[in-house]
Amino acid sequence: MFFIFSKIIGSLFKPIGLLILSILNITITKNHTKIKRLGILVVLFLYLFSCPVFVNLILKNWETPVKDIATLKKYDVGIVLTGGIINENKSIKNAIFLGDQGDRIWQTLCLYKSKKINKIIISGGDISLYPDKKIIYENDKAKEFLIQNGVLKEDIYQEKKSINTYENAVYTAKILKTKFKKPSIILISSSFHLKRAEGCFKKQGIKLAIFGTTYLNYGDSSNFIDFLPTTVSLKNSEYIFKECIGILAYWFLGYL
Repeated sequence: MFFIFSKIIGSLFKPIGLLILSILNITITKNHTKIKRLGILVVLFLYLFSCPVFVNLILKNWETPVKDIATLKKYDVGIVLTGGIINENKSIKNAIFLGDQGDRIWQTLCLYKSKKINKIIISGGDISLYPDKKIIYENDKAKEFLIQNGVLKEDIYQEKKSINTYENAVYTAKILKTKFKKPSIILISSSFHLKRAEGCFKKQGIKLAIFGTTYLNYGDSSNFIDFLPTTVSLKNSEYIFKECIGILAYWFLGYL
């Protein structure tokens, strides 16, 4: 229930949700001055959060710095969080297609191949609203992907109960306590998500390093074209809105 409620609230307070609410307000108000002001705010809001230069500036200050795998020390365990790493609608039988957050599992593989991590914990359960439907489970497909690319089966652990970042930390902590003895740990997730994820794991008393993936910012280079609005920038701004809302909600609930 909390999962469904959080998704609904989160959608309403993303740029698209806020725009829909604002436009709805415009359609029902009869005050022409208010309509004009709301119209200007909607246009300004839509432009800012679809403007590559503005969104990139936010991302640069939000995302964690890039780390060179070659310079990392070795860790006993790498924890990778699911959530978009596998395209479950297209992955069938032995065919595995990565999702929009597929860089998480790819970088995990790179860390393992570079001998920077010895064991891998894939953390994340089924969040389908239709549990009786026969679907491809992301956690299992992520494991298959790793094995197909040379990771030993015995080096992979699965945490399949969690349905959010807080539960990722809670259930993974149990695996760490039962399967490992004071391991060195690195947490692998999308860079925009690491602030919330790191906070949740540290709340469980887990000391760890972080490794960012799926970087959305494009650095410092900009030109006049980057002042033109794009749907990609609007989507990227939604990731930041989602994380800000998530951090506030988790702080309020005592998860951070």
